[in-house]
Amino acid sequence: AVEGALSAVIQLILAVPLADLLGFPKLGLAYFALLEILFTSHCHVLASLDAAAFLHIGHSLEEAVRSPTLNPQAVCCATAAVGHLATYYFTQTQKSTPYAAMIAAHLRQDPEFFARILNDLFSIAIYEDVSNQWSMSRPM
Repeated sequence: AVEGALSAVIQLILAVPLADLLGFPKLGLAYFALLEILFTSHCHVLASLDAAAFLHIGHSLEEAVRSPTLNPQAVCCATAAVGHLATYYFTQTQKSTPYAAMIAAHLRQDPEFFARILNDLFSIAIYEDVSNQWSMSRPM
């Protein structure tokens, strides 16, 4: 039952256009809060997705970090999700699990994914005046 519910949620996530997430503040906040929860507790399910779906979700997180118009809470949720993904990938790599191999295969499609997000986070932390500095810098 849980797998079916997660599958339905992931299908909904993939169906929402990025322009809508950035254009409608309440939708963006709900979307990125949901992604934070999924990356906190269900990273193995996200790692099991095909590369296109995984990278679609990853690029939505990247756009959230870059967006100057998105609700600051939504940006915090997106950065927290990136932090959970990076932590999960690191811990699974240390254990040499199949999930680490799946994420590595996804990241081979976009090898600069983490580097771009890290660059954006450092740029925000150094050059911008943000009220949520701690939340933004945590994934670093």
